[in-house]
Amino acid sequence: MGVVAVALAACRLTAVPMRESISPPPTLSMQEVEAGILQALAPPSLWTLDAREPATVYATRIEGTQALRVAIDYSTYRVTLRIVAARDLDFTGVRIDRRALEWVDQLDEQVRVGLGARSETAAHHW
Repeated sequence: MGVVAVALAACRLTAVPMRESISPPPTLSMQEVEAGILQALAPPSLWTLDAREPATVYATRIEGTQALRVAIDYSTYRVTLRIVAARDLDFTGVRIDRRALEWVDQLDEQVRVGLGARSETAAHHW
């Protein structure tokens, strides 16, 4: 039975891909890009804001014993999500449980929506 469990766990592992950067709308300032990212982390998001540094926001998602920490690096030209730590997701730096990649894909979509909303807000101020 233990061999089956190990084989099933191995099937869930996948390579951590190089993620495509998000291109923020060109009308957004650095502060507006950050605001769009923070908006993506606001409730009802399953992600929580961990920390903020110049041009980087850290977010964590926790489900049961599993946790994933992502750095969101940003500028007015690009936003990039990268996995920096994980718990109970078999993260090796190059491989991780597929579930974690699904979470990052969901966060990516939330960031895109947040940036789009900031762009619409900026357009209405003109």
